[in-house]
Amino acid sequence: MAEIDWRKNSVTVREACLNVIDSLISDEYTYLNFDINDMKEDPDAPKSQVIMALVVKVAGGNRTIAANNIQGSLKKKLDDKKFEDLVITKGGNRLDVYLKYDSKWGVVKSTGKPVQKRIVLAVKPEGASTAGSGGGARETRRNECAQCLYADMVFNQLGRPFTPEEISGRETDSNLIKSDLWSKAYSSIAVDDAENEIVPSYNVLEFAWRQSHMRGANKLYSYLNTPSKGTYKFYRGKEFDGGAAASVSTAYKRANNNTVTPDNTSAYFSSEDKWNPADIWAIHKDYPLTGAGSISEKGKNNKFLVHNFQTLNSHVRSWFLDNKKLVGISLKKHEGSNDSDIKVINEDKDAGWDKKIWDSIGDVKKNDWFFVKGKWDSSMDVYIRYAPESNKDFQCRNFGGGSSSSWQLELSGADAKQGRCGGGVAISSIKDNGVTFPRSSWGALTSWSGGDSGNTALWAKCKDNHKDFPKVLDDIVKLMVKHFGNKTGVFTDDNVKSNTEGGKAARADMMQDIREKNQSWRYSKLLGLCFIDAISESNADLSIIIRDLYLYASSQTVNSGLHVKLT
Repeated sequence: MAEIDWRKNSVTVREACLNVIDSLISDEYTYLNFDINDMKEDPDAPKSQVIMALVVKVAGGNRTIAANNIQGSLKKKLDDKKFEDLVITKGGNRLDVYLKYDSKWGVVKSTGKPVQKRIVLAVKPEGASTAGSGGGARETRRNECAQCLYADMVFNQLGRPFTPEEISGRETDSNLIKSDLWSKAYSSIAVDDAENEIVPSYNVLEFAWRQSHMRGANKLYSYLNTPSKGTYKFYRGKEFDGGAAASVSTAYKRANNNTVTPDNTSAYFSSEDKWNPADIWAIHKDYPLTGAGSISEKGKNNKFLVHNFQTLNSHVRSWFLDNKKLVGISLKKHEGSNDSDIKVINEDKDAGWDKKIWDSIGDVKKNDWFFVKGKWDSSMDVYIRYAPESNKDFQCRNFGGGSSSSWQLELSGADAKQGRCGGGVAISSIKDNGVTFPRSSWGALTSWSGGDSGNTALWAKCKDNHKDFPKVLDDIVKLMVKHFGNKTGVFTDDNVKSNTEGGKAARADMMQDIREKNQSWRYSKLLGLCFIDAISESNADLSIIIRDLYLYASSQTVNSGLHVKLT
């Protein structure tokens, strides 16, 4: 950051700094726990152009509210021409306040463009509850319910899309949208979160999510043919999307109980979102929520007509194809300033549909289907590639944090995560395709598909004082060398590949490094290595193995339900 004493600088600079600090105080809040930060050099904010950088520290659970409050204050000052511009990034948690241009600042020599001096303000959490918005079940529920709210505002209150001005963060300005419309919108949706959690005037929603919800609502409005008010109602966690007898969740449970895996050991899907990952539902007024034609309709023998995945998928498909009267919507946070996009998933269930999906992804090459990123110990992950492009892979790791076992495969796409496949399901899938798991002598792993015993047993063995702990260390080293010995840039010391004295010493160093890792790291790495080891030693068709993992993780199996993905 430039060595500038703003108190002795020009009137423009002094006033701008004082206005920024003033935004941290009001009758309703005070955020004066801040540091003047020395910023790292970055092309978008060269130190020579940064007058002041503030890091405002707030309680973790208040971060979004604090950022929204400060944004609101700065926007009012921008309206009053106190600044030249305000740029909001990092989900609303970083604000670049551009000062009015002063000709004395000159131009940037390398580009010839005017110097753009600014003040940078970042809102950061401290203390408990520091998880960012979008992380965890609480934020997921809030934002899924908020998407219903924003959709209702467009469909049933305004009867028009949000304007660019509203999307800029002004959807609570009463001169644009009357404040009472937000309460009316909340009253007309069926969601399982409180009004003060999702209505934007309460300042709980992260700015980036609010923009995502507005763009998503606009896209849904055009996709569903700009219907008249009262045509659609939106559901999340209640009524049709709740646990009632006439709900999609109850119909899913019936179907899952009547459909077993090929080895007849368990229900077909591990959770409802693996059948259909719809986060919210848009339902037309002509769709029958109960009685004849509904998802809970009974026949003459008093048995449910929708009772397995064939009848459930047929029900959802037929009502979707009937002018989109039943639409399950999977939500992904929309990034950037362009319009949202909608893609229909599982629309074509004709013979060969899964092959067509796989052909659009690409084949898997035998010599390049698994990898690690960086050095062997830089993370607990092992990656499985499903297509040649970057970010087309599964991340195999423990998602249970440092204190519990939850090894899973997470599917990555070009721009976002596409879904997960639980460890037990992944192991059952490769077994169904002729893979013997495990190839190693770990008896604990053989019982995994029958329940949780293999998972928890291996977790216990990765603890420092367990009797099998030396075997954990030895197997991680052996499997790493076996599968990554011909790859460059993986090992700290390439001697690990040789049987010389130097090789033995290098492997001993690896074991010591593993010993110093935590239980979660050892458990995650060992399971990932055992997984690729089993597949590597199999004579089964690699493309079929990876295809089935992909189809399950992305909710596109033969029994998966039709839905749309809003991104």
